[in-house]
Amino acid sequence: MSRRPGLAHTYYSTNKDKIYNNDEIILPGKKARTVKPPKYYDKLFDLENPEEYKKIKEERERKAELAAANKKKKRTLSDKEQMEHEERAQIQKALLLKRSAEDEM
Repeated sequence: MSRRPGLAHTYYSTNKDKIYNNDEIILPGKKARTVKPPKYYDKLFDLENPEEYKKIKEERERKAELAAANKKKKRTLSDKEQMEHEERAQIQKALLLKRSAEDEM
């Protein structure tokens, strides 16, 4: 195992305050978007600030529960019907994927 810091360690070191103040990273580009910090950053932050990381983790769990509750409110299907619908959608998405190994046969 390497003892050198990971490639993203420099970015984490210089931007950890910005990252964990909002608990997000802004990905630049034409269509800029925000994402949750990667687990590598979470590990580093947990080592440096375990109490603060615990609060962040609890807040993430609270947001996830709220999102699940809101999703459930918006739908009219039962849980079983919703799962079946999502499964069919995933199968349809998988059928659209191109598989080069099959194309070569």
